[in-house]
Amino acid sequence: DRWRPELLERLVEVMVGEDADAVVCGWQRRDGEVVLETIAPPTTAELPARLLEDPVVVPSCLVVRASAFTALGGFDPTLRYGEDWDLALRLVEAHRVVSVPDVLVEREVHPNARYGPRLVGDHREMVRRLRPRLTGLPPAERRRARHRHRVRLAQYALRVALEPVLVGRGPWRARHAHRVRRAASR
Repeated sequence: DRWRPELLERLVEVMVGEDADAVVCGWQRRDGEVVLETIAPPTTAELPARLLEDPVVVPSCLVVRASAFTALGGFDPTLRYGEDWDLALRLVEAHRVVSVPDVLVEREVHPNARYGPRLVGDHREMVRRLRPRLTGLPPAERRRARHRHRVRLAQYALRVALEPVLVGRGPWRARHAHRVRRAASR
């Protein structure tokens, strides 16, 4: 991931101005010079509810006061995947987190990334940790969150099952060409 030069100045300015313990910004998924998608974070008001559904905070887009990070005990070392989601959830529950729509991070796609079965196991663990938090939601929101968890778990399981076939230069070229065409058509 690459921070744009103004990231720290902008997020610290917002953190101080809003008296926040953390600030999250938007990002772009890129393949070299091609922008595949631009992601704005949920608004400050939407962030807690959206985090119950999806890991919408990317670690490189988050600046946290050291005191808040220390008070939370930092990242959970028992999670290899999802530790950022877990931290973001604990952060919005205990501290003031502000969202800014500015796109200040560029994330490069990694065609040969391998995740393995731990991705699925850690996601199951995150869903288990989320379960008590969902009970206070209205029924429709609770159903939507549980549906998102099931869909993401299925996506991860499929990704892991297909890694031996899909990871590598040949399959990457085909996916890359499709993404470039789709991004160019927008």
